[in-house]
Amino acid sequence: MIGCISVVVIGVIALGVGGYFVKTWFTEKTKTVKNVLGTEDSDYGKKTTELNQKYPFTPPSDNIVREEQLQRFLAVRKEMNVVYKQHEAEIKKMTDKPNPTASDALGTLTIINDVHMAQLKGLQAQNMSKDEYEYMRRMVYINWVGMTVTQALESPKRDEMIEQQKKSLEELDRQLQNPDLPAEQRQQLQTTRDEMQKQFDYTNAEMEKIEKGLEMIPRENIELFKKYDPEIRENGMLGLDVMI
Repeated sequence: MIGCISVVVIGVIALGVGGYFVKTWFTEKTKTVKNVLGTEDSDYGKKTTELNQKYPFTPPSDNIVREEQLQRFLAVRKEMNVVYKQHEAEIKKMTDKPNPTASDALGTLTIINDVHMAQLKGLQAQNMSKDEYEYMRRMVYINWVGMTVTQALESPKRDEMIEQQKKSLEELDRQLQNPDLPAEQRQQLQTTRDEMQKQFDYTNAEMEKIEKGLEMIPRENIELFKKYDPEIRENGMLGLDVMI
């Protein structure tokens, strides 16, 4: 009789303990999801709201990025990058997986939550609001791409390529001026010449559009991003930004 009662008591205790751990697990996962989503009642949401109130940010009208501002942003990214690097292999494995499981989804949420909290730590250390961080993230990508395109446009290789295209067109024109050129060959050369001219005109038109767009990016930003190019590349974490 005593033995049976003991078994029942142990079973009840086990169910109670199991229920406690299930409830705790569910509570923790709910907190994780809320942090990832940045809901107002999450730890992440509450603290980033406090930062926005404590350090209000208004984007500058001239869109010029200050060096001190970029340094602070990169300091936050470095905090995030430490966590990202720890899970980089897992992230790649999960993103490459054709049929992710529920376990994979929970693992991804945990990683994103860890990175979010590292971001929060960095923001607090740098006296930076989430609003300023998001502004800087956009500015970094826009200006960094602008910097790389500007470097390509200013490269001597571009001028060499244009000069080579011009010479090729001139050579085709010279051949077409030959009165003894057979009709069939003339037609083939003319077709080649027309296609080459079409491509040349299209490329130049696109380059002019790009150059016009780059005029909107302050030259000060281009020079600043050249200076910090290695750090920006190191802490880019494009894969992570797609996830969050």
